[in-house]
Amino acid sequence: MRIVNYTNIPTRVVREIIRFVRPDKRLGRFSMLIDEGKAPWAGVAQFTKSNIFPSLPIEKPTIVIKIPPQGSQIRRSDGRPVDRVEMLVFLLAHELRHFWQGNHPRLVDLEDEKALERDADTYAYERLEDWRCSRNLEVRRVAGE
Repeated sequence: MRIVNYTNIPTRVVREIIRFVRPDKRLGRFSMLIDEGKAPWAGVAQFTKSNIFPSLPIEKPTIVIKIPPQGSQIRRSDGRPVDRVEMLVFLLAHELRHFWQGNHPRLVDLEDEKALERDADTYAYERLEDWRCSRNLEVRRVAGE
């Protein structure tokens, strides 16, 4: 797997997130571009090389993720700040689920885009909650609880 990471989130953390959220360990090889963008966040799963980033030395398929720059004042609906690593967990889980969907056409209706997005969102929210729980457990272990 090739990761092109233009953020200050360490690539080892990105790899840890991928291992954590990957719906199927046999998804195969893919490339990933993680960058900071002006838009709050975005993610795209591409099964073929795109004309959008023709100069990047990437394999097929590819995931492109954009997250806000460090220090952005993005807030949740409850007013709390959005954590960039948690945003990355959600987006990677969502886009990797799309790869899983493409590899399991008998289990999902590839023609129903709304159902595919709902499935990817549901999976991403579940993995984000699992990520938060796992981090909370690690914090408790370090604190000696």
